[in-house]
Amino acid sequence: MRNFRRLPTFVRVVDVVGIALAAAATVLFIVAFAMQRELYPSTLADASRLQLIALDLGMLAGACVVVVRGYTRRFRQPGNEPLPLDSWQSHVRAVALPGALPLSALTLAIFIPPTLGIYGLAFGISIIAAWALGASLITQGQPIG
Repeated sequence: MRNFRRLPTFVRVVDVVGIALAAAATVLFIVAFAMQRELYPSTLADASRLQLIALDLGMLAGACVVVVRGYTRRFRQPGNEPLPLDSWQSHVRAVALPGALPLSALTLAIFIPPTLGIYGLAFGISIIAAWALGASLITQGQPIG
């Protein structure tokens, strides 16, 4: 809580939005699971769509975590030593990809019906976004480039 108050307003908003997105993803997963248990063919397509939307919302929440952790690590080093000025460019590169891919996958999952053959594109972009988010979380504390 003490570090949260020291963050700029924008980063605080990103942190709160990440929590809200994680909660929304959890609710959608529960609803999709309940729809799958009904075993009606019409609800199975909708349940898979809700699961993909929930997955993308969860990855957006993860991208928010990447932004907040990257910012706090950039400005709160052990010993309170400032980082070099060129370090923020590497953080921007590490944050741009994990945030953009889940957002585009979420847009495709919302607007493309699951009955179309191109719906696999939304699933494929979601898989790529999950890999990118995992890579950004793993490499976050290491210098990039």
